[in-house]
Amino acid sequence: MEIKIETLSLTLSFKNAILEVDSLKQFLDSSLKSIKNDEYDFKLKYKNGIIIADALDSIFKEKGLEKQKQRLEEINNIKINDQICIKDILNIILSEDDIKDGVLSKISYVILNQNTYKNNNPKIVRKKEAMFDSQKRLLSQSILSSIVTLFEAYLSEIYELLIISNHSEYLSNKQINISQIFNVSIKDIIHNTVQHEVEQGMYDSLATLDSLKEKSKVNIDRYCPIRKTFEEIYYRRNIYIHNKGFVNEKYISKVDSSVCNNIKIGEYAECSEEYLYRAIRLLKIVISTLYYELLNTQICEDKKTYYALSEVGFEALCNEEYDIAEHIYNMLRNQKTFEFIDKATYQVNYLNALKQQGKNYKKELSEFDVSIATDNFKIAKLCLEDNFEEVYKMLQKSYPNSFNAEALREWPLFIDFRKTDFYKEFKENHISDFNEFVFEDSQQSENSLSNCEEEIDDIEGAMVP
Repeated sequence: MEIKIETLSLTLSFKNAILEVDSLKQFLDSSLKSIKNDEYDFKLKYKNGIIIADALDSIFKEKGLEKQKQRLEEINNIKINDQICIKDILNIILSEDDIKDGVLSKISYVILNQNTYKNNNPKIVRKKEAMFDSQKRLLSQSILSSIVTLFEAYLSEIYELLIISNHSEYLSNKQINISQIFNVSIKDIIHNTVQHEVEQGMYDSLATLDSLKEKSKVNIDRYCPIRKTFEEIYYRRNIYIHNKGFVNEKYISKVDSSVCNNIKIGEYAECSEEYLYRAIRLLKIVISTLYYELLNTQICEDKKTYYALSEVGFEALCNEEYDIAEHIYNMLRNQKTFEFIDKATYQVNYLNALKQQGKNYKKELSEFDVSIATDNFKIAKLCLEDNFEEVYKMLQKSYPNSFNAEALREWPLFIDFRKTDFYKEFKENHISDFNEFVFEDSQQSENSLSNCEEEIDDIEGAMVP
């Protein structure tokens, strides 16, 4: 028995997942800003202490007590400012008693001015620096954990919907005790069976991806290989949770060598800001791809479900997340069931994403035939060709039927046109239009979100013959 899922369940679930990803990015933004601000304040407040701590560390790097004493003499005369040297702040003591097996183990010192004890104490400086390092590690751990959690949360929804719509494939070998029929309603039995299957699948979410590929042809690598890169993030999260970020044998055995940058066992898998932001963008690509693949199983016959994906791609273009836009519009432009106007729109956005990344797009652009298309597609191609004089001329003839002021002012298609004098002139000629903005009511979609889970429960009940 085949079950069709309503549009609302699919689109709201997907939009909510994307919202969670955007919230995670915002969390990373604010967390990094907070840490950087605290570090900046620390470096100002403990400026002298940092100089002293670095100087003392340089003593440990010297080999032999005599060289270390020579280094100490140099350190004593290091100027903190025009009037003060390190020797005016600290009395540094090197003792042979502190040498163990020929290695200097510690350096004693006396802070001469107790009023500046905290700011000049190198021990306090190093402790605070260690705290900043710990904060960055914990932030990386939090972001990586959240990425996996959000991925598995959305995958579980995908898995549930596929089980519901194709239960004969996923539940054919499941059995129930005859006593359950008398003690629990059929609807509850079905619900519990589906939920149990989903929960079991999330114990190994990557294996569940394989199961979806086998049973429902859901393939996240269909248009662009992303799984290996995402798996590296998945397993990096594991070593941050279980091994404080240090690479272990399991990470090496699970991660493809092409995406792990030759990192060795025992090395620290540092997560730079760039890595974390790239990982969040990849999460959005993975979720978008899962949604697209789900729609392609014909779980829902409403073509409007694809528009939610296009909206995410368009927002990515607006936010200069061109890699996300490229991936989404590459999928959409390959959807054979779309009409020309939709496919052409997705092709324009795909080519623009390539253009803004500096990738080669000219060959595909030359093959994009708009000879019998409407003016807006002709203008779009001229924009991609950087033929802005012709864009200006066509806008003069077709405005606002082709593109209105809002589109010219905000759409990423015109990002390069807006840098030209042609745009400035056109804007001045229609300044009243360009100064007008629209605020839309979003209450209706927010109210609909609360009904999504109830709808899925109703669908589970509908599986009863």
